[in-house]
Amino acid sequence: MPLVRLLGAAAVYSLLLLAAGWLLGPVRVLLIEPRLGPVMAVWAEAPLMAIAIILAARWTVARFLAGQGGAPRLTLGLLALTWVILAEILGGILFRGRSALETLSGWLTPAGWPLIGLYILLLLAPWLFGRSPNGAGGPGPDSGSGPAHFPRETR
Repeated sequence: MPLVRLLGAAAVYSLLLLAAGWLLGPVRVLLIEPRLGPVMAVWAEAPLMAIAIILAARWTVARFLAGQGGAPRLTLGLLALTWVILAEILGGILFRGRSALETLSGWLTPAGWPLIGLYILLLLAPWLFGRSPNGAGGPGPDSGSGPAHFPRETR
């Protein structure tokens, strides 16, 4: 697997997840937090982010890593996790006036606990949910191996 392809896949996966967070974040802050408070708002947003992570992982693996085994998929998750965490820290510094330490320590509060779980999911999702239909991290449907694919009949 060429390193450039893996880095590109990680960049796409990271950007998809950051975009989802940037879309859901204002909804959480402006609509949910005033009604439920910050802790419950984060917990309410977490299932939607989990779905976004799983869908982004599946799409990214199918698009960039079809037919690859577990190591490239775990590397994809690790690279994406690193970039997302760096983006979170940078966003905290630039937009919230928080230091890197303040951003990181916020994850150790009840409002930060779902984020830790989502980061673990982000890391593992390409391996867990981007797997081939045979379930072993082996050849995927676009790899050219395995049973032939017959297109559906169109009318």
